[in-house]
Parts: sequence; C-alpha cells; structure tokens
Amino acid sequence: MRSNARGTLLLSILLATACRITTNTDHDWPVYKADANSTSYSPLDQLNKTNVAMLRLAFTFDPGDSIPGDRPASSECNPIEIDNTLYFTSGRHRVYAIDATTGKQRWSFDPFDGGEGGGVSRGVTYYKDKNDQRILFTAGDHLFALNAQTGKPIPTFGANGRVSMNIGIRDDPNHISIKPTSPGIVYKNLLILGNEVSELYGAQPGYVRA
Repeated sequence: MRSNARGTLLLSILLATACRITTNTDHDWPVYKADANSTSYSPLDQLNKTNVAMLRLAFTFDPGDSIPGDRPASSECNPIEIDNTLYFTSGRHRVYAIDATTGKQRWSFDPFDGGEGGGVSRGVTYYKDKNDQRILFTAGDHLFALNAQTGKPIPTFGANGRVSMNIGIRDDPNHISIKPTSPGIVYKNLLILGNEVSELYGAQPGYVRA
C-alpha cells in the first residue's frame, strides 16, 4: 500500500457483495505474510473466479497523520487481522487498530511522541498467552509492546513498554542506531527478529536475536 502525496496511508478494503462477512477466528491473519512459513496464503474461499467481478469498495481509512508540506512517504506494511480488527502502521510509522468491517478506528499509537517519525516499516506482529494479547513492532531503534485491546504500552515489557535495539549488539549503545524494519516472528514466548544496519565498513553486525 502506498501513501498519497501528503505522506498518508490510504487503506482500502474490498468486499464481495455476494459474500457473507465472517469473523471466524480460525480465519485470522495474525502475523506478517499470514503464518510462520510466510506463505501469504488464506484458505478462505468466499472470493473466487465467479464473483470476483462483484468486488466493491467497502471503506477507505486515512490516518491523517502526515505533516503538512512533508515529502511523499510510503507504507510497506502488510496489515494483520485478529478478531475482526486490523492492525497496521502508516507511512509515518504510527500504529493503528481499526474495525475490519466498518473501518472505524479503535485506537492509535505514536511511538515517536509527536516527533516526525517515519522510516521503513513492514508492520506489526501479534502475541497471545491466555488473556495477554500484545501487538509487537519496531520504530526507530526501539521494540514496542502494546495492549492489543487498548493500544497502551505494556509497562512490564522492558522500560514502560519499549526495549532498545542498540543494546547487546556491539560498541556503546548510546552511539549506535539499530533499526529493524520487519516485525519479526513469534515462537512460543520469543520474538525473533533481524536488524537493518549500514553496509559500510565498520557497521554493526546484523545479528538475528530473540
């Protein structure tokens, strides 16, 4: 999905008018690229060759979080869907949760506390353990954990909901900047993710961490 000239993300959802909307949790899209194997595949069969021509626009969501006069930005996010809620990042790297049927915003979170933000973001991932439901994502050089229902940072995760990605790599964490761009994958109670680092001589190593 690409943002418009003002740098905002326009999220458009198409539904087939002949198909019944389902909220079956077995049909969620809970992680980046669908599943742990990154198949990008859904078993849903409501849309097929006989009715795909009946697709109509259901809603358009514009987060409206661009800075007036800023340069065009883009979103490389693959939204996830859990229990009829879509979770995704905008071109400015804000996180949004919206109703997957109506497009109504449930909550939003700004990891830059009003700052300019931005940077490449390929979205968020989801973790659940009984009643503990979390949205995990990176912004800048931090990893964040949000309550999936409220969008509030989880205070027991790292330092009030965030963990510095600069720690545990190499050299002084106050003088380096490690910025993961992909949301990582959850395995049991671990989040496994890589890093984006410079390709120049002396750059930090691109460790895979859990």
